[in-house]
Amino acid sequence: MRGKEKGRPVYDMDEIVGEIRGHAVVLTGCRKGAVRRALAERGPEAAFVRAGDPGGPVRPGGVMVELIDHQLPEDSMRNEVLAELAAALGVATVATNAVHYATPRQGRLAAAMAAVRARRSLDEMAGWLPPAPAAFIRTGAEMQDRFHRFPGAVQRAAVLGVDAAFDLKLVAPDLPPFPVPDGHDEVSYLRHLTFEGAAAATAPARPTRRHIGNWSTNWRSSLS
Repeated sequence: MRGKEKGRPVYDMDEIVGEIRGHAVVLTGCRKGAVRRALAERGPEAAFVRAGDPGGPVRPGGVMVELIDHQLPEDSMRNEVLAELAAALGVATVATNAVHYATPRQGRLAAAMAAVRARRSLDEMAGWLPPAPAAFIRTGAEMQDRFHRFPGAVQRAAVLGVDAAFDLKLVAPDLPPFPVPDGHDEVSYLRHLTFEGAAAATAPARPTRRHIGNWSTNWRSSLS
């Protein structure tokens, strides 16, 4: 809320680390994480410095270096570098899939949601969206096959998943009820408003009297 506008959170990293130390496992993150960004923009040495920086994401205790493989051209080499970085810093690796949806079929919906979040059309987002729906939940066997060169990374992911599991009801926000018309609950009314808005946004424009007059004049001209 410190950013005072939607989509602009402001964090105090020292404050966050102090609150979650001993209670959470921190992953170095996907392509937007500080370590991966440093690796992509300035190379392995910069990633090592960024990860080992006292102000960086890799701090003593509860940190794992995340390995992701979506079969993109640079994924294999990137994971090799990140694994070496983890060994040099004395922290563990964990194999994830940077999951954003459950199945490949949901990739199109995830792309649409990403465009909405960025307030752009799908055409405008085309160059920023992944080339294929690869960020889905894979089986343990699939993950083991993909990360066999990094012993223990998949097993640690499984153990971490069991240890960190919780009921989603624990984080359900206790918001005040929203007033809705009779015959609706909040979800059904939101769905109703969404369809109404979509119909209004995509409805073809009705021809005006001026348009009809222009068409009539042009048609007569074509006959003469």
